[in-house]
Amino acid sequence: MATARRLMALAAGVSPRLRPSGPRSIGRQGGPRGLSTGCSRPDRTQEAAEAEAAPGEPGEGDGSMVNASRDLLKEFPQPKNLLNSVIGRALGISHAKDKLVYVHTNGPKKKKVTLHIKWPKSVEVEGYGSKKIDAERQAAAAACQLFKGWGLLGPRNELFDAAKYRVLADRFGSPADSWWRPEPTMPPTSWRQLNPESIRPGGPGGLSRSLGREEEEDEEEELEEGTIDVTEFLSMTQQDSHAPLRDSRGGSFEMTDDDSAVRALTQFPLPKNLLAKVIQIATSSSTAKNLMQFHTVGTKTKLSTLTLLWPCPMTFVAKGRRKAEAENKAAALACKKLKSLGLVDRNNEPLTHAMYNLASLRELGETQRRPCTIQVPEPILRKIETFLNHYPVESSWISSELRLQGEDILPFGKDSEPLSDPTTGKPYVPLSEAEELRLSQSLLELWRRRGPVWQEAPPVGILLRKLQSNPSLEGVSHVVVDEVHERDVNTDFLLILLKGLQRLNPALRLVLMSATGDNERFSRYFGGCPVIKVPGFMYPVKEHYLEDILAKLGKHQYPHRHRHHESEDECALDLDLVTDLVLHIDARGEPAGPLCFLPGWQEIKGVQQRLQEALGMHESKYLILPVHSNIPMMDQKAIFQQPPIGVRKIVLATNIAETSITINDIVHVVDSGLHKEERYDLKTKVSCLETVWVSRANVIQRRGRAGRCQSGFAYHLFPRSRLEKMAPFQVPEILRTPLENLVLQAKIHMPEKTAVEFLSKAVDSPNIKAVDEAVILLQEIGVLDQREYLTTLGQRLAHISTDPRLAKAIVLAAIFRCLHPLLVVVSCLTRDPFSSSLQNRAEVDKVKALLSHDSGSDHLAFVRAVSGWEEVLRWQDRSSRENYLEENLLYAPSLRFIHGLIKQFSENIYEAFLVGKPSDCTLASAQCNEYSEEEELVKGVLMAGLYPNLIQVRQGKVTRQGKFKPNSVTYRTKSGNILLHKSTINR
Repeated sequence: MATARRLMALAAGVSPRLRPSGPRSIGRQGGPRGLSTGCSRPDRTQEAAEAEAAPGEPGEGDGSMVNASRDLLKEFPQPKNLLNSVIGRALGISHAKDKLVYVHTNGPKKKKVTLHIKWPKSVEVEGYGSKKIDAERQAAAAACQLFKGWGLLGPRNELFDAAKYRVLADRFGSPADSWWRPEPTMPPTSWRQLNPESIRPGGPGGLSRSLGREEEEDEEEELEEGTIDVTEFLSMTQQDSHAPLRDSRGGSFEMTDDDSAVRALTQFPLPKNLLAKVIQIATSSSTAKNLMQFHTVGTKTKLSTLTLLWPCPMTFVAKGRRKAEAENKAAALACKKLKSLGLVDRNNEPLTHAMYNLASLRELGETQRRPCTIQVPEPILRKIETFLNHYPVESSWISSELRLQGEDILPFGKDSEPLSDPTTGKPYVPLSEAEELRLSQSLLELWRRRGPVWQEAPPVGILLRKLQSNPSLEGVSHVVVDEVHERDVNTDFLLILLKGLQRLNPALRLVLMSATGDNERFSRYFGGCPVIKVPGFMYPVKEHYLEDILAKLGKHQYPHRHRHHESEDECALDLDLVTDLVLHIDARGEPAGPLCFLPGWQEIKGVQQRLQEALGMHESKYLILPVHSNIPMMDQKAIFQQPPIGVRKIVLATNIAETSITINDIVHVVDSGLHKEERYDLKTKVSCLETVWVSRANVIQRRGRAGRCQSGFAYHLFPRSRLEKMAPFQVPEILRTPLENLVLQAKIHMPEKTAVEFLSKAVDSPNIKAVDEAVILLQEIGVLDQREYLTTLGQRLAHISTDPRLAKAIVLAAIFRCLHPLLVVVSCLTRDPFSSSLQNRAEVDKVKALLSHDSGSDHLAFVRAVSGWEEVLRWQDRSSRENYLEENLLYAPSLRFIHGLIKQFSENIYEAFLVGKPSDCTLASAQCNEYSEEEELVKGVLMAGLYPNLIQVRQGKVTRQGKFKPNSVTYRTKSGNILLHKSTINR
């Protein structure tokens, strides 16, 4: 806006005057009225006389002066830009502010400006106006007319080329090429070897100190009229001052031309940043504030003193119209000095830390080359002497070394004594080239020869990481992949890599194992490999379907479907039917425990409540045990134990009991035919759990739970017609989950292929749109570039085994030095530290609200809970630990699991070269945790990592019926409205 106001400012009448800056006199030149050139400065008596005869500033009645000034502004409508362009082109610089200095003087009615021109020679021009900008424009217009009279502008005020300006400048004795002369550079040296005398002011390579006189202006009147380059604002300097300046310590020194500071600032555009980087790298410190200190004084003209304590105490002084400008000039002079000392490279970049510490490196090398001194205990020495006496040996090392100290060592093969084999004593005969080749091949074959069988059973994720360092699995003979029918993302990704290994390592043997998998499909995927069926023993299981169950219960139809008019395709479960069936098994079934497969926690809780109500007084004869992934394992151990005599065990579980666990005393299996499955919506970019029908393979798995140890019974709560409609196998996870992490892993293993090309080789290729969406997201967060190559950030994220956005938050936390809280947050998002959060959610919510205080952050509640536990472990006794866990409803095994995750992430961060050692990640005094107590920074880093996954909170809404609810709160993302999860404290 200041620029706009300047562009709209109108010129006022002025009386420009021109006089030389020195006392010498120049012959008078003609010019318009009110413009005098070449006259010497009048003395005070003459000034007084002129003041009485004609005022020093033009009045309103001086119409001729006003008209003359208006004519000048018509001829030169943008005089300041024109002056800058002339000098800039002549000198080959982007800014000419140091050659054009405006000095302001406030008069009684008008503003007076004296324009000091330093090129092509030193002159002064005066201008007047009601505002400072008007006075500056009048002075600049008079200077433009002067330039035109000198031949520096064309007839139409056009500019000449740089070559012609250099010729014109020679006429004034001010060659343009004298403006810039590059400084010679010195070879790099260790700063510890520098002599302070060579750096001190007055010593060799003397220290440049510059001072300028500048005046402050209002912010609204700083910008020039018209459109100008922003680089012109980088440096605004005044004319040179050669007056001696007295040092605050009592010493004095001569101020050099301010041009040296401006040239240094041109050479080092960001001097303060460069100084800080050099000092931090050289001294291995986290901050450079203690080694570079600025002290700025002055009101109108700022004088900045930079005290640099590295590589030895030095002082640099510079001036400026503003504090930042003066400090930048002083820092630029310091950078120039460091470059002359060889402490900055030819590209004005810091050297490496090793180059700054060559002396220390040499000293370290000498220390490492010194013989290691060890102290051998006296009893061991006596044993050694006894051994040597008992088994005499001959050694000529000492005598040979003493003999060779005074003689030149002969070349190899020229010794006077022949070499002998130390083992056999026979003369040494060098091998021929053919013999050496045969020996090398023999050794290689011995190395490749198959040795003892070495077995390892790593998880799929560990094998994927090993494939990064050993892509061909050299040295591995067989890879056995079990449970391939589960078709999780990592297994399908592993199969892509193993299929590619057939060309790299033909000797590798791959074995896929599955009880209910699509064997023919896997055989075709691997080129028609043989399928071997190994029969296993299983006790007979009698199956009952819905129509059979209804007949046993005395019901003629499915009451839930009849009541709600639902079709067979609806994924709805009648909890009353499940309860009745369990009670029927208890009354008439075999004396063993039933296992009920239910979709989720709500169904488990509903059946448990109905059973407790139905059993009533006899509840003590039954042990009802829920099994869910969010229930602590300690509370689920009872399912593996035999119940007391006379007590029947009833297990209510999700599909976690299909393959992950085996309960030996289960005889009855109640299969609801439903389970929760993760689905990803491409439109909303949200993953959610949906209740869907299981596959026929899942039905077989559930039926098998009843025949593990004895004959059993399977009760399917769906008709036989539904079994025929079920999919033969479960939908692979790669087709129903986000693919960001999978694409990132693909770029690690095969960076030369696009994500679509790589994932098209999967057993079941994902949707191309889903792959493209994953690539776009990774590009948005800076992991991939436009060519789908890993960026520098992506190369760091590749080492961290978690979601890319959370991994980015971890990397940012390492940069902003608040690492440990972010590791806690990411680990707690994987495993909830609070105990039985499904059973006592209300109490847990109260504890989380207390831990979060006023922050309203679920993540900070995690940080405070885990940090408190770590503090208790460090200082308190056993009883205090138990009290802390009980008061905050924390589960100790979950906390130990979280600690293991933090340790794993610490190793990943170390592998990504973000910390010096893994233990730094959890050390409060480490540099990466310097700002871990700044909670706002922690939240900001987490938000930056999860961006653009942000929520907009809106208060007030209008319903579809047109009703306005001012207190209603809605939450919205880029994809639309959302609902907050019930576990958050912000509900």
